[in-house]
Amino acid sequence: MKYRNLGRSSLKISEIGLGTEYLVHQSANTIIQTIHSAVEAGINYFDVLFAYSPYLQAIGRAIEPMRDKINLAIHIGAGVANDKHRKIRSVKSAQKAFDNVITQLNIDYVDVAIIQNVVPREYDKIMKSSGLIKFAEELKETQQAKHIGISIHDPELAHKAILTGKFDLIMSQFNLFAEGMPKRKELVQQCHTSQIAFVAIKPYAGGHLLKTGRKVRVPSYKSGGEAKEVKFPKTEYMTSRCLSYILDHEGVSTVIPGVKNTEELAQTLTYCTASPQQKDYHNLLEFIKNLNY
Repeated sequence: MKYRNLGRSSLKISEIGLGTEYLVHQSANTIIQTIHSAVEAGINYFDVLFAYSPYLQAIGRAIEPMRDKINLAIHIGAGVANDKHRKIRSVKSAQKAFDNVITQLNIDYVDVAIIQNVVPREYDKIMKSSGLIKFAEELKETQQAKHIGISIHDPELAHKAILTGKFDLIMSQFNLFAEGMPKRKELVQQCHTSQIAFVAIKPYAGGHLLKTGRKVRVPSYKSGGEAKEVKFPKTEYMTSRCLSYILDHEGVSTVIPGVKNTEELAQTLTYCTASPQQKDYHNLLEFIKNLNY
């Protein structure tokens, strides 16, 4: 495993992190085994998306004996209502949800607190002096969070967030589809120039990039642009090629594939031992560029 700086900070994080989104409905044993296997492989950056108690408690049990070896990112504005995930935009409710998350995880601080999934209509409210940005900054001031970030799917809005100088990281989709999306590539370059970490999500476009040789419909939030119906040419070592494309871009601090068990984790980790030929994605670029964007 190789390690990169988290933006301008001195924090070293694994270039491959772990998204826990798909672990949410797995058994506690599966969650614990997957996290332990990831740490053994050198992964030290874990993104905790949801606020469901069983999921959080299992993650807490997994990380308890190795808290000093990992960097934990949690999402501000993530809650649960009627047993379903919901976004929270009230500062008071976000504080309550944050306190619940760290209690369930049995920790007293997080390494990264990320304002979750901000869309254009919410941005101004969140960035007001009384908005969620104030809460995030208070967490940093009190050392309950060492770094703060923002998750944004819209690259133009992410550009705007970077210019505020308030964030240590930007979290957004980045995968092979970005080859036909100049604004998404410009965003990663802007992060590099501004010394802000870029955390890449959806590296396989929600798994669709791994279904080579089959026609698939890729939703916009997974591709990072418009919804696409596409049939990629049959390609071996697609996991390694997808990750290699992302990590070859300056500005990317880590990419966080989501896995639901140790088998899927092992598939992701093949990147670490893949040969240069197995990582070579260049034959795919012309195919991407020729898609009708």
